[in-house]
Amino acid sequence: MARRISGAVTASGTRYWAAMSVVPRSSTAAPRPLRFPVRVRPGARRTAVGGRWDGPGGPALLVTVAAPAVEGKANAAVTEAIADAFGVRRSRVAIVAGHRGRDKLVELESPPPHARERLGELLDGGNRS
Repeated sequence: MARRISGAVTASGTRYWAAMSVVPRSSTAAPRPLRFPVRVRPGARRTAVGGRWDGPGGPALLVTVAAPAVEGKANAAVTEAIADAFGVRRSRVAIVAGHRGRDKLVELESPPPHARERLGELLDGGNRS
């Protein structure tokens, strides 16, 4: 870490000098979050991720969960199923919008390098329970 001396002048005209730490930018910046629409079918026989639902807002990933749509149980099951499908921890999956409806916007924080390809596979019907 390098140090740089910089000077400034306050509003009253007083000069002061401060040592500032300069942190070099990393060439491996954190990946941007991946957001995608999801259509949920709660109360199914089994939990599965895969398929495309063509709704008015465009194509969405179809997620069926066995949990009922009561007291957030289906939302918890959706985040768990998506985390399993992408091979990430549940804490990296968040429902950004649509907490009380079937159409949701899901965000995958720090997605793995293969996340976009995996999303394409799942939309094409690649089912992983």
